[in-house]
Amino acid sequence: MVKPVNSSALQQACSWACWTLQHTDMPKPKVLRSAAKKFAVPMAAVERAVKTSMGEPWLQDRGRQMVMKYGPEIYGKSSSRIVVESSLRVLKRMID
Repeated sequence: MVKPVNSSALQQACSWACWTLQHTDMPKPKVLRSAAKKFAVPMAAVERAVKTSMGEPWLQDRGRQMVMKYGPEIYGKSSSRIVVESSLRVLKRMID
């Protein structure tokens, strides 16, 4: 049986996570995990609340910005298949 989520705690977790995403470069999964732990609510509930609050386009744009800022250079000096494949996996994880 699923326990109901405390709406006050979820709202606080969402607010904290949204502020953190807007004002820091902390990765989204770490923000969601920290908010869930700090406010004792499920991480999935925090993620849904953040997506509703901030909007999917904003989150995708932030993900792209983080990839451009911190992501590996895909077409650097080494263009081996292994480097490109691992870079793409990292980029996908950063965006999601």
